[in-house]
Parts: sequence; structure tokens; C-alpha cells
Amino acid sequence: MRLAAVEQGLEELFPLHLAESWDPVGRQLGRDDQPIKRMMLTIDATEAVVEEAIADQVDLLLAYHPVLFHPPKRWNGDDPDVRPLTRAAAHDLAIWSPHTAFDAIRGGITDWLVEPFGSGEPVRSANTLGANRKITVFVPLKDHERVRDAMANAGAGSIGAYRECSFSASGTGTFRGLSGTSPAIGVPERLESVEEQRLEMVCPDSHVPLILAALRQAHPYEEPAVDITTLLPQPQPHTGAGRVVGLEKAQSLKQLGELARTHLGVDAVEVADAAGAPTKHKVLAACPGSGAELIPLAAAAGATVFLTGEMKHHEQLQALRNGMSLILAGHTNTERGALKPWTKVLQKAFPAINIKRSRRDRHPLRRI
Repeated sequence: MRLAAVEQGLEELFPLHLAESWDPVGRQLGRDDQPIKRMMLTIDATEAVVEEAIADQVDLLLAYHPVLFHPPKRWNGDDPDVRPLTRAAAHDLAIWSPHTAFDAIRGGITDWLVEPFGSGEPVRSANTLGANRKITVFVPLKDHERVRDAMANAGAGSIGAYRECSFSASGTGTFRGLSGTSPAIGVPERLESVEEQRLEMVCPDSHVPLILAALRQAHPYEEPAVDITTLLPQPQPHTGAGRVVGLEKAQSLKQLGELARTHLGVDAVEVADAAGAPTKHKVLAACPGSGAELIPLAAAAGATVFLTGEMKHHEQLQALRNGMSLILAGHTNTERGALKPWTKVLQKAFPAINIKRSRRDRHPLRRI
């Protein structure tokens, strides 16, 4: 398979529009025509992991964290921050990152993180992407199908897996052409009345100019009456940032911390009891990596304990002051374990590609 085809499959698994707006997900390095026979999964594309991939003749590194969060102003191949990318480029190693899109999807990193506690709903739901404009045009009945087909061929009318979607309603249109006009129906300077169809079709914002051009070419009027409406995004169920889980049985912070520790396979987790927190918690919220920004929404959803990887000192104090107990397990400890089941998912999705996990990818800190 070529990288462009693999990328298309990856975007079906990890829709990039689900990623946070600040997140530079997707292709980090590579060319459309690169052949991909071997893929390696890692949390970080560290220099050690890149060297492992080169030694194992890997063609594509699926790195959960993007490597270009802060692109360098100058590309010095000896700079340790860019050296992994320099080495990867020199050996035709492509890099692709799903990051917060992987967090948001159903069955992704966040759902894996809350497995010991039950299934949950997003702390902040994701929005659907696609049709975000609606074009409405008024067409004489005899020209309705021609205009509809022209709009559809230009990219209008796609809703999910359905194409050529439209809505029509009959009505009466009136107009008076001024002197010098050439109306398709009637004559200038006389009020005309025409039986018309109100035709509505949705489309992405980027397609609007093409659709309008096609519409005007197919429409019989000199000046078609066109409305363009902006559509609000719809929440996507079971998809988004973080999870809120109603526990089947209320449990203490110690019990919840132990469940997290066992599931994540770490020696210990850090916990903190909030002032006035219940002795046993009924609702837990979680976010992989660093999820402090979701705590206000989690609290509003009824959570009294929050599981994440890491938080800054003042974020911890603020959460505790506001009644949210904490379980902190280390940033990548809340992410890495999901790569094992997802190796099987990816292997099923790409049977022609040999897929494995990195042996050199690990949490950067250790206990002594």
C-alpha cells in the first residue's frame, strides 16, 4: 500500500476532525507515494524509537503524540529536538499521529482508560463535521431536477453515507424585472408570478463557490434567488474529550486508585482527597495525558474524583479547593496500554501491512 491509501484508512479509524483545535494531528512526515509494508506503534517518536524503527525496516511510525507541536525556526540536524525527524526523513520513515482524535473516538484511548470503572459518556462531546452550510434556491418546476443534479455533482447533498440529499417544497414566486433585463419568464417592467420549487441542499463551506457556479449555470434565471445558511454542528454521541462514569458501586479513593494502578500496570499512583469530598465516590471522570481543563465540566456532570496522567501544581490545588479528588498516574501511563489492543485492530484494518509495537517506547520517568 502507498502512504496516501494507508492515510485514508487511518483517517476512517481516527477522524481528524475529532481532534482538539490546537492539535497538529495527521501526517508529520512522508510522501503520498511511499510504499508501506511495516508499521510500528508508539506513544512518542523519540530518537530511540526512530532508531528502532530504522533498524527494523519500518515504513510508517504511528506515533500517538505529534512530533511537531512546536516546529523549529531553523532545521539543524544536530539539534536533539529535530534529530529524530532528520533521521526518519533520511531513511524514508513516514510518521503519522492521531493524538486527541484517538482519545475522542468510541473504543479509543479514553474508553480504554476507564475500562475498570465501567463505560462512560464524554465530558465534552465532539461535534460532527461535514455539511456546515445549507444552500436554498428557488427554481421553476420544469428546471428543478437539472439544478438539483448540477448542485449534487458540484458537492452538495452529502449527509453521512447518503448522497444527492435534498428537500423541495412548492410555492409561488414573484418578481419584476427592471428595464434592460431579460427574464426567462415574462417581460421586463411587469410583475410576474411563477410556480417554483424551494430546493435545499447541504454542503461543506469549502464547496460553496463551486456549487453556486454550477447552480447559476443550470438555472434559467438571470438572477437566481439564493440563500446560504450556516448550520450549527451537532454533538456526536459517545465521542469526545474525557469520560464521565457512573460507578456501579460507590468506592473509596483508595479503592479507585488501586483499580487504576492495576489496570495501568504501574507500581503506584498519586492520589489527593479534596476537602469535603465524599468518603465513597459514585461518579468518576477521566482524561488521558493531562486533563485539567475538563475538571469544571466533569464537576458539573457530578464527578467527585478525576483520573488523569498529570496536572500542574496550581491546577491540583484548584481542583482540590473545588471539591474534586484526584488520581494521577503519569502522563503516558494513561495512554500506552491502549496500544496493545489497538495493534490487533490496526492489523485487521490493514492485513497487508506487518504491524507491531515499539519495544523502546516507555514512560520517561522511573522510580528509584
